[in-house]
Amino acid sequence: KHKLVRQAGANITPEAAVFDSKSRLLYLGRVDDSHPSWTQSRPATRHDLRDALDAALAGRPVPQPRTKAVGCYISPLPNESTKDSTR
Repeated sequence: KHKLVRQAGANITPEAAVFDSKSRLLYLGRVDDSHPSWTQSRPATRHDLRDALDAALAGRPVPQPRTKAVGCYISPLPNESTKDSTR
């Protein structure tokens, strides 16, 4: 139902989100910088998700809370209110 997609504000796959224990969004963005564009791939030099997780677990602010992910847009789901809610 895209609940976490909406909660994080994610638009791209793959796009990572890190929340704290109070459901506050700490990080949203790329996993690393290995795909700077659709046509480029290289070994990662920045590990943004790892850095965000390390900071969150240490109780520090995430050094870069937003980064730009490269990938496919997440399509919206059909309106769930028109479906059978017992599923």
